[in-house]
Amino acid sequence: MKKDKFKKDMFVVRLLNGRRLYLIILAFIILYLVTSSKILNFPGFLSLACLILSFLVIIVFMYVRYRYYKEYYLRKFRDKFYVLGFVVGIIFFSGLFQFALRVPINLLIAQSATSSACEYYDCRIKSVNTIGYDKISFIFLDKRYSRYYSIAGYDLQQLKSSYVIKLEVKKSILDSYLIESFELTTRK
Repeated sequence: MKKDKFKKDMFVVRLLNGRRLYLIILAFIILYLVTSSKILNFPGFLSLACLILSFLVIIVFMYVRYRYYKEYYLRKFRDKFYVLGFVVGIIFFSGLFQFALRVPINLLIAQSATSSACEYYDCRIKSVNTIGYDKISFIFLDKRYSRYYSIAGYDLQQLKSSYVIKLEVKKSILDSYLIESFELTTRK
């Protein structure tokens, strides 16, 4: 058997095969879901900036790896399935890295809201989804949001016409809001 004369990129192989990376990814996804579920009106430019920054970081990381292991990657890029997997991997890890970047921003938004006074809003219900998990869509400051909420015991026909979502929120930085309480009440 012919011995491979090109140096393999073992760092990436060990990184992708190790459990530690996936545990860290899972922890960041859980942190993101917990922190983002309480934030309303997240600034759109920050979402775009996080996405672009995460994409650039992954591209630069892979470019540095490519420059160091050029012969290895040139040989691997001859395989179309490897190229497809490489592109999908860049997109996937860019999305995951975006979650990791948004966690500290969400925590900063939550921290800066603690000193604000509570504001109360009655938000009209736009739709109710009972497939799988109960989810209510509502309008807050002319934007549509959805949150999980148990609607057991409520009449689905009357929910949109007779009930509103009563939000207790605190204003935070960049016109974002932190949800303090979320409840279903009858329309006045």
